[in-house]
Amino acid sequence: MPTRGGRHARPSRSSERFEDARLEIELIEQPVAAADLDGLAWVTDRVATPIMADESVHTTRDLIELIRRRAVDMINVKLAKCGGLHNARTLLEGARSHGVGTMVGSMMETHVGIGAAASLVAAYETTAVNDLDAAWWAAASPYAGGPRYDDATIILSREPGLGIREVHA
Repeated sequence: MPTRGGRHARPSRSSERFEDARLEIELIEQPVAAADLDGLAWVTDRVATPIMADESVHTTRDLIELIRRRAVDMINVKLAKCGGLHNARTLLEGARSHGVGTMVGSMMETHVGIGAAASLVAAYETTAVNDLDAAWWAAASPYAGGPRYDDATIILSREPGLGIREVHA
């Protein structure tokens, strides 16, 4: 696996140890630096646990390169990272058409962003449990209305759009 100096380094054997211990690990997310696509492909080729790209995939061009290199088993699509719903939908459809698994994740956004991501998931099935818990970490929301959490379930608003009624000043 290439390093900054052009030398090859042996990656951590953690994933092999997890597999040897028969731990039920669903996936390994972004085990190398975002730009290290050779390293990502190297790891994907050598472990049975599915490898998911996160920081390595922002655009359809990124996805095409990951697919071309057979560098991942899955991708994590985040609205804030890829530029919105249209781009996210394109990534999900492209991954699906090439047998690459999908997950929709979130950055540190409010429940408005989570509502948009949850709406995307409602329209486009993914292959892994989605990671839409970012709004749990906010002390309060500056918005009234919109989606809400019921334990681990996101309840989408029945109001138009994302259901946001007002912004608190």
